[in-house]
Amino acid sequence: MTRNVLNNLLNRLYGEMAIALEWKEKLVLQRRFTALSRGARKYHANDIASDALR
Repeated sequence: MTRNVLNNLLNRLYGEMAIALEWKEKLVLQRRFTALSRGARKYHANDIASDALR
């Protein structure tokens, strides 16, 4: 999947989720998706836990 296709999917996803999610949850998801699209390492349990605590 090219980065362009991924970005289009994410934009569509954010558009639909904007109503359902609070801004904090959206921010966490956005950071995670950005990390994934950059090819960063997968999130570990600690990262997810620390996100939940923010």
